Amino acid sequence: MNRLELALSTSSAIRSLSEHFATLEDPRVERTKLHSLLSVVTIALCAVVCSAETWEDIAEFGKAKAEWLSSFLELPNGIPSHDTFNRVFQALDPKQFQACFLSWMKAASEALPTQVIALDGKTVRGSRDEPKSLYANGVSWTHDVVVNFPNGVSRC
Repeated sequence: MNRLELALSTSSAIRSLSEHFATLEDPRVERTKLHSLLSVVTIALCAVVCSAETWEDIAEFGKAKAEWLSSFLELPNGIPSHDTFNRVFQALDPKQFQACFLSWMKAASEALPTQVIALDGKTVRGSRDEPKSLYANGVSWTHDVVVNFPNGVSRC
């Protein structure tokens, strides 16, 4: 199988995120909250799963997937800017975020029907100097993630 397929229903996926990130304190001042913390975190997580590496990438992902994201997130002020993602994540308590994230990932991994195999990104990309890389052994890797929601499939 050359694709990773996550079968999540919209309601259970968002409920899962909101449950696991419920204890994450929002450090922002009430008057500056144009976007819910859950929306900011959800968009960022989806974007990173789909290879976003910068705040600009995350905001661009959000804009490209705005219609899909708005089908399960409340986005009255649209997609947050890259500066908003940066400011929010800079202000979050890293230990709190880590605890919430690990709790969510543990629950997600238990719900998946198959074993999750972690691959070292540098090895996969062939950037290691070791002669026995995955490429040298003839293993191919396709970075193709499909998130299947009942109201539509979103391909990264």
